[in-house]
Amino acid sequence: MHCWSHDDDLGVHMLWMDNEWQLKFGKEFLGRTHFACNMQHGNKEKTVDVYDSNNEELNCGGRRHCHWLPAYSQLSKKSLLEL
Repeated sequence: MHCWSHDDDLGVHMLWMDNEWQLKFGKEFLGRTHFACNMQHGNKEKTVDVYDSNNEELNCGGRRHCHWLPAYSQLSKKSLLEL
């Protein structure tokens, strides 16, 4: 997996079964915050927008940190890696 924004390249991370990787960032006060990730499995590849402040309404209930966890159905082999 390789994730980036227009300001930051977060590098390439190899994830094995049942591994996780956290993406931590601060939202730009003025301007757009946008992160995308490219994911590969075998010969299949897909790039997805993981956060876009223009399309996301940040609602954390007054907390300073928010957490997003994609559901398995959203990242199933069919929906994520079928091109």
